Amino acid sequence: MKRSIAVFAHTSALLLVCACGPKPEEIAAKLESTFNGNEPDAIMALFAEEPFVKVDGESMLNNDEIVSWLGRVLPKKPQMKATSEKTGSHGKLSWSLTIERTDWKSLGLDPLPFKAEAVIDRDKVKLLTLTMDETAKQTLVSTITNRNDRWLAAIQDAIKTRNGPAVLQLVTDDFTMTAPDFKSPVKKAGVASFVKELEKQNIELVCCSKKNGDGTWNGTFGSDHYRNDLRLESLEVISTPTFADDGHIRTLHMAWSAAAKTKIETALADTQTTAAATKKRR
Repeated sequence: MKRSIAVFAHTSALLLVCACGPKPEEIAAKLESTFNGNEPDAIMALFAEEPFVKVDGESMLNNDEIVSWLGRVLPKKPQMKATSEKTGSHGKLSWSLTIERTDWKSLGLDPLPFKAEAVIDRDKVKLLTLTMDETAKQTLVSTITNRNDRWLAAIQDAIKTRNGPAVLQLVTDDFTMTAPDFKSPVKKAGVASFVKELEKQNIELVCCSKKNGDGTWNGTFGSDHYRNDLRLESLEVISTPTFADDGHIRTLHMAWSAAAKTKIETALADTQTTAAATKKRR
């Protein structure tokens, strides 16, 4: 009888030991340190099958979406650092942390504060949400916007002064630009030819003089053709830029505004009417 009791006690103790794996707090801490290693396979190994991850509003519902997100984020060398204790129960945790990234650091920003929440079950992360502090988000957006506006002002000046080398320094390798009266998109390799065409047609192009609420810009376009043939001075264009993470301009699309199109159509019609009347008198 005593032997049976001893065997039962020993077996129960073993079961208790086996049931006691890493605590959820330890798994969460391991997630931080593994994330800081920037190795996607190691990070994914900590997640359960088909986990849910939400980072500052972007939801990822399966492993493929998480891997895609990691592919965009890890090149920026993110580093997590907990700034509070991890609290909660039954595998549900919440805590505060900061995240540092090379692109944010290049903007002069300190590590940004986030709120983290996680659900951990059987040593795996089933759910993870990271939400940036609202004030920090506003600071980040404002800083990026100001940086982008400075780059736009620089390329506007380079185009206006027909400084091809300066344009090249401001754009990405896959840069694409469209502009009125240019039939084909301008690539980075075609910037020199674009500048020559500006000179040839005496084009005065201002891409971004006034910013609109939707992120587009108002600018102006004028050339000898419009000034001499249609009696039209500067015509309004709407410019839409996009940027790389480091501020280099990736695309700059310029198109006639609705008002400019109307002016051109009216001027063309007037010119045709005048030409027809002149021909009739002859």
